[in-house]
Amino acid sequence: VTFAGPSLSFVAGSGTPTLNGRKTTALISVGAASNVIVDGLEIDFGQTAATGGGIRNDGELTVVNSTFIGNSAANGGAIGNSANATLNVRDSTFSHNTATGVGGGAIISFGAATIDRSALLNNEAPVNGGSLNVQPGGETTVSNSTIAGSTSGGLGGAMSNLGTVNVQSSTIANNSASSGSAIASGNTN
Repeated sequence: VTFAGPSLSFVAGSGTPTLNGRKTTALISVGAASNVIVDGLEIDFGQTAATGGGIRNDGELTVVNSTFIGNSAANGGAIGNSANATLNVRDSTFSHNTATGVGGGAIISFGAATIDRSALLNNEAPVNGGSLNVQPGGETTVSNSTIAGSTSGGLGGAMSNLGTVNVQSSTIANNSASSGSAIASGNTN
């Protein structure tokens, strides 16, 4: 699904609708001028050689009460958040997502991101940020969330930061990396 209009909402009326990429395609692409809400969906097995196996966000994306399982991308296995984009995640779960290039097994962010009351569990990246990778210029706040069981082959088992990160009232536990099993930061932000 590619969306380039002013606004769109995916809202589950009942049950949990599933978008499944069957490990052959990325699932949602949000255009730069778009405002998209994903509420109550399960996004599984999206895959791309680019950024964002589940969702690539170039606009404004809000994810609520959703689950991302088994998505894969070069960077940002579940979600790739571009520069100048805004990502808001609330009450959602990211598990067993993988980055195959550099980092952000669950999420890579070059823009603004807020993650609240969510769980990033058992995600994986080969170099930086098993669950979360914040790039230069990116600003991310994680609050009331859990990042656990994630692995990076390099820096930051839970997260790698080259931008600005603020972590509040969250649990970061049982992650692994060659350096910085919880958080690895390339700067003082």
